[in-house]
Amino acid sequence: MAADKFLVQQATIAGKKRLSRQTGFIHHCYEDRSSHDQTIPFFENAAFAYALLQSRLSEQMLEGIALLERLLKFEVNGAFPLYLHEYPDCRHPYFFAQLKPIFQGIVRDFRLVVPKEMHKKLLHLLAQEGDEAPLKQALTPGALALQLVRLHADNEALYTEKLEEASRLWHPGLKVYLGEQRQEGSCPEVTLFDLLMGQLYGAYSERALQDNPVHLLGALIPPHEVKPFLGAEEPYFTQTTLFWGKGHSLVSNGTWEEGMATINFSESVPDDRDDGFEVSFFVNRSSVDKILVNGTKATTFQLQDSLQILSGTTQITLLFSIKEGEGRFFGHILYGNRPGQLAVSKFEAYDYRIVVRTISRTPHCQIQVQAVVSSASDGLSTASPMACIPLST
Repeated sequence: MAADKFLVQQATIAGKKRLSRQTGFIHHCYEDRSSHDQTIPFFENAAFAYALLQSRLSEQMLEGIALLERLLKFEVNGAFPLYLHEYPDCRHPYFFAQLKPIFQGIVRDFRLVVPKEMHKKLLHLLAQEGDEAPLKQALTPGALALQLVRLHADNEALYTEKLEEASRLWHPGLKVYLGEQRQEGSCPEVTLFDLLMGQLYGAYSERALQDNPVHLLGALIPPHEVKPFLGAEEPYFTQTTLFWGKGHSLVSNGTWEEGMATINFSESVPDDRDDGFEVSFFVNRSSVDKILVNGTKATTFQLQDSLQILSGTTQITLLFSIKEGEGRFFGHILYGNRPGQLAVSKFEAYDYRIVVRTISRTPHCQIQVQAVVSSASDGLSTASPMACIPLST
């Protein structure tokens, strides 16, 4: 089964860019991106070798075979190390399930290309009985995509069903994952799910086309019949986030459903040791032209003030009000980084942080936040009560 040519090309480009002249392997670290030049992951190297074979170019196919021959020498009783320096320790029980689609693809599509001994070894590895990695719920987008790739290798019918379910977590117009995700600088983290959905809908986000280590895994994505998206790229609310534009997002520490939500926090009131920021929003600095308070530049606001976030032709107006209880509050517009930011540096902030600080309040108190999204280009305005946040520490 031929892989998507574009994804194969991106995988080979990403691999050659990261290939060490000293070791002949790709170096990458999952846990610490700043030390990516120190460790050699088995999976990314195997995926790169598979991409070289999928390129169908004789020179690159020979490179892929040579890389595979070196990698297979790290096998220990049918298992492989996550990083080569861990050899002979293979302590990850479900790691082989992650490698299985690569080995199956080589046996299926390149049995006449790879050496007979390699083909025989791969068949032996695939024939072994081992622990099957369980299907999981509530995955990160990258882990979900890897699970789908594995599922395609084992059960194509179930894969088709699960792919349809997974596609509901993707907005093909805005090209964003609609579930909980991490942030990488000013954009959502690019994962294999971005590539999978881009291939499925025939359109990739700009951030997914920038050089990224995840491109190494692109050749694992099975080809699909493209189903083009004909809808509009309108702002979209999820339970905690408003998305618009090219990966822009406004994240709240409250949650909402159908315009309103209530979170049950403890009744304790912040004391002097706390910063008192009980309401917090994060919005990409790169996506914001300016933030205004009652139409004027400011860095503080009162609860009765109106905040306007201007982003290109999109304007988001935030309106705060006390829904229950009594209290004194003061708002601030600060620099900061949202939770889940991967590119955190103490010298750089990728977000504006809009917070409401508690000065004093009753134990039972809620603040309602309403978001009004409007477009300067078409004059449309959509009012949506965005979050109802019970205040607490």
